[in-house]
Amino acid sequence: MIVIRRKVSGGSHSPSGFGGLTVHHLSGINPVGDTRGRIIASRYSLVNALCVEKQGLKLCILYKTTLFFCIQSLDKHISKMGKLPLYVIGGNMGKTGLVLEGGAMRGIYTAGVLDVFIGNDIKFDTTIGVSAGACFGCNLLSKQQGRALRYNLKFCKDKRYCSFRELLRSGDIYGYEFCYHKIPERLDVFDREAFKENPGEFVVVATDLVTGKPVYKTIEKLDRTDMEWVRASASMPVVSNTVKIGHDYLLDGGCSDSIPLQHALDIGCDRIVVVLTRPEGYVKKKDPLLPIERMKYKNFPNFIETLENRHIMYKEELELVERLASEGKIFLIRPSEMPPAHRIEHDPEKLLKTYDLGYKDAERLLEDLKDYLEK
Repeated sequence: MIVIRRKVSGGSHSPSGFGGLTVHHLSGINPVGDTRGRIIASRYSLVNALCVEKQGLKLCILYKTTLFFCIQSLDKHISKMGKLPLYVIGGNMGKTGLVLEGGAMRGIYTAGVLDVFIGNDIKFDTTIGVSAGACFGCNLLSKQQGRALRYNLKFCKDKRYCSFRELLRSGDIYGYEFCYHKIPERLDVFDREAFKENPGEFVVVATDLVTGKPVYKTIEKLDRTDMEWVRASASMPVVSNTVKIGHDYLLDGGCSDSIPLQHALDIGCDRIVVVLTRPEGYVKKKDPLLPIERMKYKNFPNFIETLENRHIMYKEELELVERLASEGKIFLIRPSEMPPAHRIEHDPEKLLKTYDLGYKDAERLLEDLKDYLEK
């Protein structure tokens, strides 16, 4: 617990006085500071706007705003809230993050993991989904346990859902209207109200064809406009149409940031769970479709460069994941064996076995996961 209290005449109430404030360090949690009293590298969550009166003192409890600024800035922020002596109380409420790799229909492994999370009321401040991780991750926030498995088993053989016939007909191997509108709006309704009411943040990753860089989009409503970002995140090159949103030309987020762990760290998550869809030992090879991609996306040279280096990017991201997992800094869940489902899968039995693998892996790690998130 960190207590920051405005100094009142009569001296300091704390071992350290910074810029007109005093700071109490409790429970062994110490922000990183220098001799000028600047907090320079602390990932604590301060909160917004809950003020209460207690024993004649005004308490201001701040939440969900990551502390990355110096104490003098905090003093200025507090001073806007009133002239009374203020206490700012911040506990060990560091931001939790969940990172979901893609993998097309192999991502049904992730759906099994997420259903264990839903069943055990495991929540995250921020969920970041790439491609299939975005498509299935939204069900965590709407708390629709079993939904992803249900509609995949029901429609995996439906040519409107995923087929080369659909690719030839529309340019999308995963049918745009059927997957992103007919299923969530009519056939297996997505609970948008529950999604909107969930306080957790949901971020999807897409790739900007002009820059070749990842774009991280926070999804708030998952209405038709937001659904276009989910579609963009999951639109694989060559077998999908480019998704245009505003002035942006977008495709699969996995092209530029397959495992967005670094982004989770950059936005202040300090307890992060990463869910992969490949088992230990997997090595990504150079994209065999590069000759076709160079022709198809010849007007987007930065995107071509990104595709050419995708296997290198993936190797570096995977090394970061495995290093931080071995150090206990993140929690890693990945298949304990090779999932039977492929990126394009029409066999419901293989989908079910892949889902069951994710469910069982998550159940096996559940107690360790709870300990990690609570530390």
